[in-house]
Amino acid sequence: MNGTQTRDLTAILADLANFTVASSGARAVVLYHELEDAVRAQLAPLPEGEADAMAAEAERAARTMAPPVPGVTSHNGYTVRAVIYDHAHADGYLEAWRVAGEDPEGRWVTWNAYAGDPSGSQAGRLSYDTGSYFGSPDPALNRTRALADLAVRAGILAGVARRIADEIISRPGTALFPVPAEDTRMARRLRAWAG
Repeated sequence: MNGTQTRDLTAILADLANFTVASSGARAVVLYHELEDAVRAQLAPLPEGEADAMAAEAERAARTMAPPVPGVTSHNGYTVRAVIYDHAHADGYLEAWRVAGEDPEGRWVTWNAYAGDPSGSQAGRLSYDTGSYFGSPDPALNRTRALADLAVRAGILAGVARRIADEIISRPGTALFPVPAEDTRMARRLRAWAG
């Protein structure tokens, strides 16, 4: 190749993947220079306005594509703050997550989020359903309620409750610091509720 033409980057990387130590040192130098030229060609400045358009498209994709990412993914003015994986795409079900999001005013929401059908036009894009909205004037209360709802949606609340109850019941008391009877009663009720 001359100085103005470069081979495709994929072809060069494929040659490098097949390169062995037994190959000629001169061949290694040639591959290195080809790789360098191909990378330089791809780093050339973009036409006016194209970089901004590409950056906007990349940001849109990052905010709407699966899987949801806390602090990045957004939907309807809410930024996702917490994500719990639900299940993979299998047996007719789409890949799914349970998410909690916050808007700039401190309101929260929880949704079920699904990746679009991998074989369809919505592949990789997220869709949402069954939103529960928390719009109290107190942002801390909205956060607490949304995260509790997220735990219920994800089916992890009962397991957490059992672990808390077990911790309280198994905590050894001492003569100076006995386990209060009301803590033990509460732990037993919590364990019964969790099943």
